[in-house]
Amino acid sequence: MYYNNMPPVGSNTGFGDMHERYPEPIRQMAAFADFLARETGDGFAAWYATTRPDLVRRDIELRIYRMCNDDTYTASLPDDVPLLTWFKDAGEVSIHSSLTDAADDLALGFRSSQFGSGSHTTSSQNAFNLAYGGKIIFGTSGYYQNFSDAHNLMWYRHSRGHNTILVNGIGQPYTTKAYGRILRAGSTKNIAYALGDASNAYCGYTDDPMWITNFKNAGVEQTPENGFGPTPLTRYFRHLVMLKPGIAVIYDELEASEAAKWEWLLHSAVKFDIDTETGTLVTENSADHTHCKVKLICSAPADMSQTSKFLVPPAIQGPDYPDQWHFTAKVENQQAVRVLAIIQPGNIEDDFSEMTTDGGSYIIGNWRITASLDPAQPAALRIENTRNGSLLDMGSARTIISEAGETYRRAYSSSTVIVDGNTIELIDQIPMGSRTGY
Repeated sequence: MYYNNMPPVGSNTGFGDMHERYPEPIRQMAAFADFLARETGDGFAAWYATTRPDLVRRDIELRIYRMCNDDTYTASLPDDVPLLTWFKDAGEVSIHSSLTDAADDLALGFRSSQFGSGSHTTSSQNAFNLAYGGKIIFGTSGYYQNFSDAHNLMWYRHSRGHNTILVNGIGQPYTTKAYGRILRAGSTKNIAYALGDASNAYCGYTDDPMWITNFKNAGVEQTPENGFGPTPLTRYFRHLVMLKPGIAVIYDELEASEAAKWEWLLHSAVKFDIDTETGTLVTENSADHTHCKVKLICSAPADMSQTSKFLVPPAIQGPDYPDQWHFTAKVENQQAVRVLAIIQPGNIEDDFSEMTTDGGSYIIGNWRITASLDPAQPAALRIENTRNGSLLDMGSARTIISEAGETYRRAYSSSTVIVDGNTIELIDQIPMGSRTGY
């Protein structure tokens, strides 16, 4: 898992306490990779360790072990490294467009864990982090200064501090009962796809005795005003797609038992330039030499806003804890909502690819993206490359016809079919630990 969420050259796209303190690889990671390479001959571990020998040499804990054992292994990273790795036992997915070339790598971390929110995990089911060129563009926000002070409980650990959603202003409670699930995931040469289900994650109040005590000690009450309590949420499916060489697509299905307020969240180290008329967000980070453009389409009118303020600020202020920017697209009084986000990161000196519309489709470069945005209709997502014929189709139609006239037969209703050199069909694989009775 380490070589995906924290590659030897690049950014940490993982989740959990103190992740922001280690934006780049640390010596323990490289030393452990070196240990695995010596003991097992694992090619990924050998590649990691030989890429960062400087970190291996700085390690203290395994120094005597290295002195007493040969390091005759060689880097042997497989030629066919997949775009996507699914860590089924943890409930996380990691995607890299170019794992071995950080300068051109679009990296995505995606979490929807069957273990919910426990001690050092966060309430981040169906949240994603995005990096480009080895630098975080959209990540989790807030600062870990204390395990359970007011800032930690009201922001850093809370769903409002992550790239996920709030329902009626309420997030996911701090309990293992507030679990998510990665239902399906896979990749081909040019397309990576994952589906997360966080429908159960907004399940009421925190009932863990440890957290109840921590709330009391921090002077924080579990109230709807503070973002805690029951919600009418019945469905939160998030489809995440990466298209080579560098486009990310997020497609959300949101449903409730009654009309609700929905808040779609995104966090950045720099300010957003928001065009409310076109639903376009742009960030420019001159320090990291990156920028990003997001096209956001909602099934109902969305109020788009941003702030650099935390609901509860960090206890320690100063240059080591700079402001962060928090974007919200708020949709009011809707029982069901669909959201489509098309994300284009890049180096700051490069122009964004032009995006055009054609009926209900969005065309960017050679990719045509079409999503069902009517909540009254079955969810569907289709992405096709008009140059090489690569195709992703998530829907219920048994027969799939490409623009070139090629016909494919879906074996399972509402599956995800990817045609890209070879054809794969992805269906739900419910994790053993998600209380499904299996």
